[in-house]
Amino acid sequence: MNGFKRGLAGLCVAAVMLSVTASPALAAPYQSGMQASGCVYYTIVPGDWLSKIAIRYATSVSALMRANGLVSTLIFPGRVLCVPQANGGPVITPPTFNPWRVQYWNNLTQAGDAVYETTTPVVNFNWGFGSPNPAVVVADGFSVRFTRTAFFVGGRWRFTVTADDGARLFINGVKVLDNYTYVGPAATQTVDVDLPSGSNTFQLDYVEQIGVASVSLGYGRIGAGTGAPLPGLSSGPWLAEYFNNPSLTGTPVFSTNVPHVRFNWGYGSPNANVVFADGFSARFSSRQTFAAGTYRFVARSDDGVRVYIDGNRVIDEWRDQSYRTFISGDVAVAAGDHDIRVEYYDNTQLAAVQVYWEQR
Repeated sequence: MNGFKRGLAGLCVAAVMLSVTASPALAAPYQSGMQASGCVYYTIVPGDWLSKIAIRYATSVSALMRANGLVSTLIFPGRVLCVPQANGGPVITPPTFNPWRVQYWNNLTQAGDAVYETTTPVVNFNWGFGSPNPAVVVADGFSVRFTRTAFFVGGRWRFTVTADDGARLFINGVKVLDNYTYVGPAATQTVDVDLPSGSNTFQLDYVEQIGVASVSLGYGRIGAGTGAPLPGLSSGPWLAEYFNNPSLTGTPVFSTNVPHVRFNWGYGSPNANVVFADGFSARFSSRQTFAAGTYRFVARSDDGVRVYIDGNRVIDEWRDQSYRTFISGDVAVAAGDHDIRVEYYDNTQLAAVQVYWEQR
């Protein structure tokens, strides 16, 4: 083989084994559909390439490309691949991820208006002793908030945060990891969380005190999950009252006690014998004991939902809507017992509601 052919062959091998790039502009395009009998989902990290992933999961590059509709071997960190499984199973639409919204403050508490805002496909930064943007962000004493809503396949997911200095992670409004007051060299924390299938909201807060500044977030699905709720789901007993109208009018047609406000009735009824499947409303009431502190209340609903503490409304989303997550502002709560009331209505089709809270 002459020198030209050897060089050309080398270029071809290099193209097939090309490592991932951090630039979304070089992301492999997708075809119109996928072909896969069942998937394990894998999140690409720096240093991966398709043949490396194929070897790890005892599959082939061509199978990975077919399963994900890839027309090129170029891949980049943060993309989630369907790794086809030989034992079959249902085809699941792969998770899709929106860019992270990134906001910067020249203080340690994300107070006031952000001084700089941008987006990023992945959270993986090492600013050293410098600034994220020297024109507007200070090199020491700044904070950052990364936020994103993204589709995840249900199951147990492992989240890993490495930061110098502090970081805290919220998932669907619940604080699942907190090392925000930490000052020192890069430290790593890991938390396992069971996520429902569908859209989930994420917030990562980061603070740089002094010296080196760095933060990264990694995650991957590690199992089917136990079905346990996110930390912070509050239990009853709750008095549940149901009405055959969407406005909580008149006398309840059915009342019972429930352990928590966490329901997904689908297209059905809370009680098919007496409650309509569409056009009903519900009121959940409970007296709960709180430690003194600042709380955020989280409601997930299809359709309308309102949440009250001691008669004060902290969430008001009373309208027809698909399943969405709503988070209250900070609510100062004194130590002791407090009355919590949740109001919900379903117009047509799917019916679901969930409410919980988390101390900040």
